[in-house]
Amino acid sequence: MLPLHRMLYNKNAPRFSHETEIDILLVGRWFEEEFLTYIRVFGSISSPHVLPLYVPDNLVACEIAYQTYGVGGMSKELKDKKKAI
Repeated sequence: MLPLHRMLYNKNAPRFSHETEIDILLVGRWFEEEFLTYIRVFGSISSPHVLPLYVPDNLVACEIAYQTYGVGGMSKELKDKKKAI
């Protein structure tokens, strides 16, 4: 699949769908390495997970939810400061 995409379009295959790229820009940024990808959500103190090179949409949603509401996410920070979500 990937060599075929390179032959047809003369560029590398995208790591996310176009809709996911638009959604990520609202909440954080993604960083691409040679063999992996990771997403960093704005204001999150939890460390991001290492994701595969090509990331499906549902995995992106799970990672954003983890960094937002998971252990060490923004909800914990607000709870520690006695503030409402």
